[in-house]
Amino acid sequence: MNSVAIAVSMLLVSNLAFSWFLGLDLCLDRGANRRRLIRYSVGLSSFLAVASLAGWVGNRLFLDWLGLDVLQPLLFVLIIVGMVALTHRVTRAISVQWHRAISGDISAIAANSAVLGVVLIAVRSDYTLFESLVVGFFGGIGLMLAAALLGGVLRTLELEWIPEPLRGVPLALICAGLIAMALLAFDPALLAAIR
Repeated sequence: MNSVAIAVSMLLVSNLAFSWFLGLDLCLDRGANRRRLIRYSVGLSSFLAVASLAGWVGNRLFLDWLGLDVLQPLLFVLIIVGMVALTHRVTRAISVQWHRAISGDISAIAANSAVLGVVLIAVRSDYTLFESLVVGFFGGIGLMLAAALLGGVLRTLELEWIPEPLRGVPLALICAGLIAMALLAFDPALLAAIR
């Protein structure tokens, strides 16, 4: 599969939020304003891209060489924790004020399930180093797209009467499932045309 097909797949068909149900905290964060959501999404996309690269390199250099594929999740968690610590140190060294502004976002990104999920997807799908970078970056952009789509649908539904048991998270998950089913229509036709 070429890089364009992987990018389109991660945006629409294999969207982390709708197909894998990873990173739904970004989609369900109704209190976030748009500027913070965009800043968080760009940071998450960058972090996912670098984590995918680091996970691919760590897997190829250590686990494949030693034949210890069973340790993949442990290695990837250690890589993510190391990346968070390094990011905190670098931002603190550059500007303390900037570090205070984005410190919460860095911690939230590290705790996001999509980070470990995208690294596992990239490595277990046998992508190349560049394809892993594409999976990570467009996985984050796909999460931003999912948050925008789901937020728009939920804002529209705020004007309608909704039974009490369905309000909040249940309605958001139902809407996420319906959007995921709609995006599945792109799978065969779109990816066949791109390959």
